[in-house]
Amino acid sequence: MTRAEGESFEWECLVPRLVHPLKVMIIEACHWIDRPLAASELCLVLDDAYSLPVINYHVRVLAKLRVLRKVGTSTVRGGIATYYVLSPRRLSR
Repeated sequence: MTRAEGESFEWECLVPRLVHPLKVMIIEACHWIDRPLAASELCLVLDDAYSLPVINYHVRVLAKLRVLRKVGTSTVRGGIATYYVLSPRRLSR
């Protein structure tokens, strides 16, 4: 099946279906705050709209895609907080 004459592909409709809104919020928060952040801090920044496990999952995915870069860890109440910043090379493309 081919496209009809004059019909164009609507990218604006596709992008929101491919990019998770929470990932966008995490990237924006990291950009605006501009310091290393842990998932627990992002939970506070995002007004507890999402649970910590959900935010942590999306942070790990963004790190795996090299959008975020791990810059350190610290012990917090018996657990380990991992801190991330935006990966500069991903912002330049």
